[in-house]
Amino acid sequence: MLVPDRVEWKPTPLPKPRIDGPHMATVVGPAGEEIFCDEHGRIKVQFPWDREGKHDEHSSCWIRVAQNWAGGAWGHLAIPRIGHEVIVDFLDGDPDQPIVTGRTYHVVNRPPYELPRHKTRMTIKSQTHKGEGYNELRFEDEHGQEEIFVHAQKDQNIRVNHDESTFVGHDRSERVENDETIAIGHDRRETVGNDEEVTIARDRRHAIGQDDSLNVERNRLIRIGKDRTEEVGNDRYDKTTASHFIETGGHVEHSVQGHHQLEAG
Repeated sequence: MLVPDRVEWKPTPLPKPRIDGPHMATVVGPAGEEIFCDEHGRIKVQFPWDREGKHDEHSSCWIRVAQNWAGGAWGHLAIPRIGHEVIVDFLDGDPDQPIVTGRTYHVVNRPPYELPRHKTRMTIKSQTHKGEGYNELRFEDEHGQEEIFVHAQKDQNIRVNHDESTFVGHDRSERVENDETIAIGHDRRETVGNDEEVTIARDRRHAIGQDDSLNVERNRLIRIGKDRTEEVGNDRYDKTTASHFIETGGHVEHSVQGHHQLEAG
């Protein structure tokens, strides 16, 4: 090939290598860490054919991770953890543009539940970072055993900016191992269609800012094991339509500062 002397000769550029198809890789990071990412949620991996990598934070460049949603400061986020197996693809086959497109279970990282025994279950189950425990949202779709199961390893916080409605078609059970505090900014109404039973192991205190009304359609029984004290700041009026019986095992003492009037028949 002849080249004019005024033109600098350059060899034909070699075509850029292409990678056809995805590759499997293992998420890696610094020793002692379980999760390793940057501010963009990118991770680092090591490919099985990499003989020079040390399975650490220097094994690859930062690699983006595909998520289910990715909006502006909202969406879905689940960072692959060190030791997870991921599927790495390459945009337009460019080896300089890797992206994690999926994750897979294998013989070491098994699914959360035994299969095919629990094939009707869908779950989102995490693992406590550098500790024992997990958070989980699980769906059971087996006929006759349908269930939504929620497990919070520590705290659970639910915030509703407007109304909340709950319907329970059968029984409801709630158990609190320690204290419970309920603060209601306005009114509260409670309706019980049949019986109500309340058991208090120790003291009970009610503070009412204004009036208190109790309406009992039939009988009322109050049994006090020890003393009873009742204090009325102003007048008191008792009305009995039929008979009134008082039985005292000891003495009866009345102290009247003003008049005392008793009328019979």
